[in-house]
Amino acid sequence: MSPLRYFSRFEKADASASITFPTHRYEWEQTQPLRGSTIELTGAHYMYDMLEGAPALRGNGLERVRCMSSGLPAEMDDDIDDLKTIGSWGRGKAWTTGASGERWAWARLVEMPQLSFTVENVSTYPVIMLFERFSDWYDEDPIGEYGGGIFTLASDPETVFVTNPGNVEVNNAVITVKGPASGLVITNDDTGYVMESSTVLAGASDWLRFDAGRNAVEVSDDSGATWTDDAENFVRAPGQVGLMAFAPGANSLTFEGANGADVVVEMSGAHL
Repeated sequence: MSPLRYFSRFEKADASASITFPTHRYEWEQTQPLRGSTIELTGAHYMYDMLEGAPALRGNGLERVRCMSSGLPAEMDDDIDDLKTIGSWGRGKAWTTGASGERWAWARLVEMPQLSFTVENVSTYPVIMLFERFSDWYDEDPIGEYGGGIFTLASDPETVFVTNPGNVEVNNAVITVKGPASGLVITNDDTGYVMESSTVLAGASDWLRFDAGRNAVEVSDDSGATWTDDAENFVRAPGQVGLMAFAPGANSLTFEGANGADVVVEMSGAHL
């Protein structure tokens, strides 16, 4: 049986290197602030919660790992040298392992590993590492590439259902519409987000990509081999900051002006 989920390894952003933490005397602590908004009211008890019923915004998480390298002195020296190199990697991927598979989040080491050595115990080397986390935890395999987010539209309008398998809203999905399309409007009926473009996709090699994570709208006329910015033709909905958001669970996505188009929705389920 797999253990309860734990922070198992850290990987370079380009996946060129990865270090797995020793599990001897292993401990993992998590903490994450919630950012509220309050104001003092003259003559009133307590402060006024300006968010009222809305949820607080999540701040960066802190992930503290305690573990112990053990074995022959040369082996422990190599372990410590490897763990110290994480400090030169910059932002990378923190990976957790559990019974439901692996998940990852963007993170970086915020201080060099803390080391504790005593001459009375020369066969173990305790280590403490502190990471700052910059995102939610994402499933290893996104939908879209692995199925569940690929559709062929056969009517106008047409509604399809896209499932966010996580437990928190996803704001970095990539939606690619492969022509034909004209007067394109995409509405998430569950979150209220709308994407609209005046770009005309004349044929199957004309693609339009909405990348919510990068807040970018791009067009291609060679089936995605090259992309150019198409933000000038994007119509942003009033009061909408991001491009698209998917609530946890099934989302109803309605397409207008895209009869005959192929659509790929790519995202990884997000978890708190």
